[in-house]
Amino acid sequence: MRLNLFFLAIFALMAQFLFINAKKTEILVSNDQLFGAHARKQLEKMKRPEPLSHH
Repeated sequence: MRLNLFFLAIFALMAQFLFINAKKTEILVSNDQLFGAHARKQLEKMKRPEPLSHH
């Protein structure tokens, strides 16, 4: 019986973790839709390194 409770507790924790992650992803997605263009510009700036002087 105690083992079943243990598994139930683990399952509950996992479900909670997955739910929280899903919520975070949802928030990230909506943020991406709001600030997508700006974020993309910033990312492009970061990805495109300044021309380095040759060693």
